[in-house]
Amino acid sequence: MAQFMRFHDDSKKYTDRKLPLTVCAFLLILSLFYLGVSSVSDSTDRRSLENLQNALHNSVVHYYALEGQYPQNLKEIIDGYGLIYDQDRYYIDYRPQDNHLFPDITIIDLQEVH
Repeated sequence: MAQFMRFHDDSKKYTDRKLPLTVCAFLLILSLFYLGVSSVSDSTDRRSLENLQNALHNSVVHYYALEGQYPQNLKEIIDGYGLIYDQDRYYIDYRPQDNHLFPDITIIDLQEVH
């Protein structure tokens, strides 16, 4: 019987001990990956909002430079200057002040509201 013991495989003991460590390492890597992806997503969302703000501001200033007055509504900018944005994602509150005062513009990200 002793002659068969030298061929006995003890590696199962070590494998049983390594399994929880492997699972923990996998979960750590998975959570770090998730945090990285969500960070990139948040950064992209912020840049998208900034781009819309800049495009809207530039369109309003351009309109004023050509027309001598600020647009009376958002439709004039969209139709006349080709402003395109995701209307399901952003709500633009456009309130004209006067012909020669910059309008009050508020952009609301609807995904952050929900």
